[in-house]
Amino acid sequence: MKHRPNYALLTILALALILRIVFWSQALLGRDAIGYAIGGLGTWCAHSPGYFGYCLSGWLVNQLVANINDSFILINVVTSLLGIYFCHQLAESFGLKGRNAILATAAYAFSINLDYFSVVALSFAPEGMFATLFALICNRAIKDQSFRFTLLATVIWAVSGAFRQTSISFLAPLWLYTLWASGPLKRVPLYVLVAIPIILAWSRPNAYYQKAYNGDLQADVSRYFWELQVYTGSNYDQSNFGVDKELKSNVTGGYHWPFIELLQLVDEKTGVHFLPDYRSYGAPPPSFAHAAKLSALQFTKLTFYMLFSLPCLLILLILLPQFKKVGSLFRPGEIPFFLAWMLPVGGFFIVGHFGSFGYLQIFLSGFSVLAVLLLSRAGGQAEAPGWQRWQYAHAFLTTAALVFFIFARPYRSSDAQEKLTDVLILQYTGPAIQHLYTVARWVVVQPGPALEEDWFRLETDAELIRWFSTTPMAGRCLCKPQAVR
Repeated sequence: MKHRPNYALLTILALALILRIVFWSQALLGRDAIGYAIGGLGTWCAHSPGYFGYCLSGWLVNQLVANINDSFILINVVTSLLGIYFCHQLAESFGLKGRNAILATAAYAFSINLDYFSVVALSFAPEGMFATLFALICNRAIKDQSFRFTLLATVIWAVSGAFRQTSISFLAPLWLYTLWASGPLKRVPLYVLVAIPIILAWSRPNAYYQKAYNGDLQADVSRYFWELQVYTGSNYDQSNFGVDKELKSNVTGGYHWPFIELLQLVDEKTGVHFLPDYRSYGAPPPSFAHAAKLSALQFTKLTFYMLFSLPCLLILLILLPQFKKVGSLFRPGEIPFFLAWMLPVGGFFIVGHFGSFGYLQIFLSGFSVLAVLLLSRAGGQAEAPGWQRWQYAHAFLTTAALVFFIFARPYRSSDAQEKLTDVLILQYTGPAIQHLYTVARWVVVQPGPALEEDWFRLETDAELIRWFSTTPMAGRCLCKPQAVR
């Protein structure tokens, strides 16, 4: 039987490609992107915790492209398109066919989240692609009880950490569940033996160059990560969306990760000091009130950004109370699969650290599939609302998100709350990318219009290297960035 091409999927991929070409950013946007670019020009290390594999892949592509920003965006465009295809395959692996599989794929493909991070020099698009492919292969491994697919899932999981190290920890629960559910446990040592050398292949050089980034080859990388990520010195209050109503001239300190702050309280009361003593690096005394406030804030941000990324989730929030037995909508094995994929990382974002909007890439395709999965099955129940009307609603919300991405206009105002809207929403649109517009949290409360820093306009490798040569890091890196001649 001749296989017919899936024209709907091809159309989605074509539209996604056109969208990325139209909003291809011409300059590096933000400090993190500049860190990646410097790494891709030969220092091999971005901001903590490193991203050695992503920097290396950027360097390889740049040997042909000769513009590091374009090189990373090319990588992101390709990986995002692959991620869209894998999302469709994932939907079909859960039994979604035809229009339902296309709806799930379209929601992911035209998510504001994926659209934005496909065309800026950040590593979230590859993370989303690896996570989607990993989930797809895990599902097939479990359904087929396949040694080959489980081995392939292990390799994908181990390689994904080279592009974003957090993928290793965030996807570990799903990997462990797959090892348990896909066949004899006696094979587990083999999978571990396969994963270890792959992880070491990128983690060892990553740690080495990270020490140079810190200016001390004898430095404790974990300590540096702790001071930069867990405890952070800042001139804003991260428990208030980054807006400090009374901008302070002195640097204040806090904890990014609430559960670390709670553990500090335990250390303080018991005297165990399992964690580094907060006094040793100038952190404020731990506070249960601050940890609770920050957790509540991060839950709010997570919920807000999920709905902003996938507005179709609104349909689930509306309908779920009408389902008498939500559990009956799942088939055997699906609940633990989705929980292993989404619950640990979502929980970490709440009690751990939730920073960039792009963090959601780690499970965004899964939520897109899950939404259509539940709605389609609920529509088959006599007492449930008709699925056809929710197909139209789903398609409308997906289209609305795409239209918002294409036409929304960021604004600049002296009002701090309006600037906050820019930070939270309007900077993640096509026009914002096209106009090189970005509002960083450290300028959000400055009087007058929000301003772009000069180094947000670096467009060529030569400009980037000249700027980098004036920074303190230039003298610390083991390898110096070089433009391709």
